[in-house]
Amino acid sequence: APPVEIVGESAAMDRVRALVQRYATSVGSSVLVTGEPGVGKRAVARRIHEAGARATSPFVLLTCAAMPGETLEPALFGVEAGAGRPRRPGAFEIAREGTLALASVEAVPLELQARVLQVLEAGTFRRAGGTLDVATGVRVIATSTADLEARVRAGSFRGDLFYRLSALRVDVAPLRARRQDVPALAD
Repeated sequence: APPVEIVGESAAMDRVRALVQRYATSVGSSVLVTGEPGVGKRAVARRIHEAGARATSPFVLLTCAAMPGETLEPALFGVEAGAGRPRRPGAFEIAREGTLALASVEAVPLELQARVLQVLEAGTFRRAGGTLDVATGVRVIATSTADLEARVRAGSFRGDLFYRLSALRVDVAPLRARRQDVPALAD
């Protein structure tokens, strides 16, 4: 597939492109990409991956809002073999040394947020039903349309996870604030 382009001629998109280039070289740091729906947060996440040293490793996109908690947990962490079921890898394992993009990270339930934080801090996780830690060198890029700082204050998002995810941050401006980008996007 051809590389993702970040389209737009506005100063706001120039800033986004500059941050993408800078953050692509920050190999291990998590990135939080925020903005309204439809501004291109996933494209920014993919471009950070493609422009960096992890470009030859997997890029795994997981849309957290599309799954209830009971399916999100195995999708993230996988399932250990046993009781007639095969071992199934989760997104952290599939991404290996690449990038895991957690789209709509605000949808991760509080009880799973602690497990995501543990992976970011320790670089290990356990599959559901497992007893052994699995190491991962994955880089996490999270996207959100929500005001996560407000959610932290309200108690619906862990503050320690927010600060770990937002080590590096890209705020993508809405199209109404960069109308000069409309022709390029239409093309």
